[in-house]
Amino acid sequence: MDPVTHYMAGYFLGRRKGASKEQLMLLTLASTLPDLDAVFILGGVDAFSSFHRGFTHSIIGSLIIIVALTALYMYLTKGKSWTRVGYWVSLGVGSHLVLDMFTLDRSFFQILRFHDLPPTMDHYKGVSLLWPLSDAKFSLVSMNFIGQVMANVLVVVLFILAVAYAIRRIRQNDRPWEIWTDPIKNYIRKKREGEGGGNGEDDE
Repeated sequence: MDPVTHYMAGYFLGRRKGASKEQLMLLTLASTLPDLDAVFILGGVDAFSSFHRGFTHSIIGSLIIIVALTALYMYLTKGKSWTRVGYWVSLGVGSHLVLDMFTLDRSFFQILRFHDLPPTMDHYKGVSLLWPLSDAKFSLVSMNFIGQVMANVLVVVLFILAVAYAIRRIRQNDRPWEIWTDPIKNYIRKKREGEGGGNGEDDE
């Protein structure tokens, strides 16, 4: 699944459950974090195909991500409710795994006609839930819940719904990206104001 759908899925779940801005940040980060393994594209298409949707998309890998992100958040914020933070993080990571079980029968690279890529890319067959015990890929298609044609349609529909939901929130003056950009802008503004105040004192 694409990053837009993953992010908006986390945002949608957070809004539906009345999450605060901080909780929305946790949810959207957790809903995209398993795709950190996309960094293997730097090693070429073969490396990407071999490692994407592997460790970080397994049950064990997901638990490690949940514990690590929860612990980091608790450390940075001096929070007290491990279960509450863990809930939002788990919800985000879980949504990512579920969405990645909707698989296309070809990669977006092939759809866009990059003919130099291999004809099949294993990571699009599903997620390696049982890694490291097994490299088997699990998807709604491989588990016979739906057919491949239906899966193809649902992937496109989910993407359209994600974009439509983002547009709806924007029209309501609720821009999904601002939960991340606003804190950064505020930090930069305060930093500049602090530097300006310091310069003023020096001038006196």
